[in-house]
Amino acid sequence: SAGYDLVNHRPWLILAPVLLDLFLWWGPRLSIAPLIMDLLRVTVPPTDIGAEYAQAMEQARLTLTQMAQEFNLFGLLSAGFLGFPSLVNLTSLGIGLLDIAPQVILVASWLAIVPLSLGLLVGAVWIAALYLAPLAQAARQDKVTPLAVVQQVWITGWRLVLYLGTLLGLLVVAGLPVMVVLSLVMVFNADVGYFLVGLGWIALLWTAFYLFFVVQSLTVGQTGVLRSLWNSLNVVRWNLGSSLGLMIVVNVIQRGLPLAWQLLANESWGL
Repeated sequence: SAGYDLVNHRPWLILAPVLLDLFLWWGPRLSIAPLIMDLLRVTVPPTDIGAEYAQAMEQARLTLTQMAQEFNLFGLLSAGFLGFPSLVNLTSLGIGLLDIAPQVILVASWLAIVPLSLGLLVGAVWIAALYLAPLAQAARQDKVTPLAVVQQVWITGWRLVLYLGTLLGLLVVAGLPVMVVLSLVMVFNADVGYFLVGLGWIALLWTAFYLFFVVQSLTVGQTGVLRSLWNSLNVVRWNLGSSLGLMIVVNVIQRGLPLAWQLLANESWGL
């Protein structure tokens, strides 16, 4: 309730999410439909499969075809993994309620997907910094001036980039040996392999739990990446029950409110 009260008295804090959602709704769309359709053309199911399998394959192809028409690669700019709120995301919410069809930019090369996606994700981090830095200043009750906001956005953006780069590096360093070991185990005993995969998912969930407060430490706490990792680990370690409760509440709000807004946005008056 204190968080809602803070934003209600400073509505300009949600300017970045609102502007991004308006761009994703009204702006051009970056479509990978040609790539999906090419993939469907070269993956024709064999004719000698069973009826149930053929039906399942046909349903999957229809789902992919529909997704190809609705998917907007610009949706990667809404960095939900950093707590950035967005209603539009990767789909075309409200597209049927526009007066004119949006401009569509087609991506026809698989080689362009990786650099485009990476560039959009880096852009998402800086857009999230535009939202998180002023929010953190308000939470600290700092004096908010244009110069202070610019400085904090710059510092916050680089800290978030370093944090995500550190996570990606650790994932690659630790993940590649694990994948090799799992592949070898799968060859000799699939049941043991699936059991180890389950243990791996549990380890990832616990890691995400212990890293839950890193972004808050980077922004509100104004600490570096390594110190923020240590802070988050200790907060969860010494406050396990209340940390879990807060994590559940935050996720219910972040996942639940967009569902409520999307129900309203199905009608023009609600949108």
